[in-house]
Amino acid sequence: MLRVLFACGLVCSLLLTNAPSARAAEAGGPGEGVAALAYVEEPAKRVPVAYDVDVAVAGAGVSGVFAAIAAAREGASTVLIDRFGSVGGNMGPGLYSPANEFVDRSRNIKQGAPDDPIKGEIAGLIKEFAERFAAVKPTPQFVSDFGMAEYVSFCMLKEAGVKLILSAYVADPIIEGNRVCGVFVETKSGRQAVRAKVVIDATGDADLARRAGLPVLYPQASAQEFDGHAPTGMGTRAIVAGIDPQKFNTPPNAESRNLKVNIADLAQLELVLQYNPAITGSLGFVKTELVRPHPKVNMGDARHISILESEVRRYVFEFILRCREKIPGCENLYLLTVAPYFGSRGGPCIEGEYTLTKEDCIEGKRFDDVVYVYGEAHALRINCAQGECKWTDVPYRVMIPKKLDGLMAVGRSASGSPDTLLRIREAVMYMGQAGGTAAAMCAKSSVPPRKLDVKQLQKRLLDAGFYLGDETRLAELGLK
Repeated sequence: MLRVLFACGLVCSLLLTNAPSARAAEAGGPGEGVAALAYVEEPAKRVPVAYDVDVAVAGAGVSGVFAAIAAAREGASTVLIDRFGSVGGNMGPGLYSPANEFVDRSRNIKQGAPDDPIKGEIAGLIKEFAERFAAVKPTPQFVSDFGMAEYVSFCMLKEAGVKLILSAYVADPIIEGNRVCGVFVETKSGRQAVRAKVVIDATGDADLARRAGLPVLYPQASAQEFDGHAPTGMGTRAIVAGIDPQKFNTPPNAESRNLKVNIADLAQLELVLQYNPAITGSLGFVKTELVRPHPKVNMGDARHISILESEVRRYVFEFILRCREKIPGCENLYLLTVAPYFGSRGGPCIEGEYTLTKEDCIEGKRFDDVVYVYGEAHALRINCAQGECKWTDVPYRVMIPKKLDGLMAVGRSASGSPDTLLRIREAVMYMGQAGGTAAAMCAKSSVPPRKLDVKQLQKRLLDAGFYLGDETRLAELGLK
């Protein structure tokens, strides 16, 4: 894990206006309050079908990549769509190092509780990814982590036969009757259609489900109580260069480390310079994160996202200029790269056939349709402090939205309350594999995801090395 030898904080308020969208967010809606000046009629038109496949995955972040690989390896023709030209989400272009998830699993004691999100040994695609990642990352140079994670992801996708549609936006779902049967995609070639027997929403904010008009959850208030990051450790990351390690040895005074700029009252942004010369040489990180964010901040609101994206980037540059003036060794500091999007630990999610809750996680609840066994960090700290560390079954139903067939959701888009509950990277890798496997099985047998024989899915996951319980528990589930 990157050791933070020095931290320089810049705290400032972040602009978010009293627009109708902000009022909608306060009311709990996922962006429905965006004011319309007027409406225009979109004429009907013929849209060319680019692909007709078994499984279409919307979003090539962590869960989407693993879902696509899993579906393709099950023999399903699979398309993966993403708005960027890269894949891997926050462990790739998002600049959040993947190394800590695998390289050091001995870091299990954190505030008196295990910091291990998954019960059992690393297994399945996750194990393969970790091994391949370690093989191409022989040095502890953290800056290489992101490119290597993206490279390994691309290799595994190609080997599995996944078709990619990149630099393209998933627009609306194609709905026939009560079933989602594909997506419209906005590409460089214009609008195209992808028909699919099963569609997986891996957008992170349930974008596709919301566009389908499905009920969604955005339980920000409970998140504020349960997870101090909520509505969720929003921010972006940048890599800076030009640090002189010989001079960088005297922390500046508190006045130069902290700066407050009053812009509005909705949230504050903290920027931190992270630097370890033993690992990074002349390179460092600028980490940005909202602190004490107001529940009005809405990751499902286009206006909020636009303001956050622009303001955070502006402050990254201003922070660098200030570091040049105030911090020894940073006189020649410059921006090397910045993540292409504003990250979040939570946001809108589907209202699933079951919604996993923080109470479930604290209790260590069991479900007959378990697809992996999960230890949510905050819940573990609570129940461990009570004398018994408890992991929770994650039920298959959290991936199944109410009302429409043909659609699944994985990762943060799956049904959890608070909105940060199902976000942990290693856990969404497991969910991605489980969801992709299920989607392929549904496509092969021509059954909607909500009608899938979950016992058959569980057997496939056990074959892949998933831990679903001890021998006694497996017997209870009829899996022994």
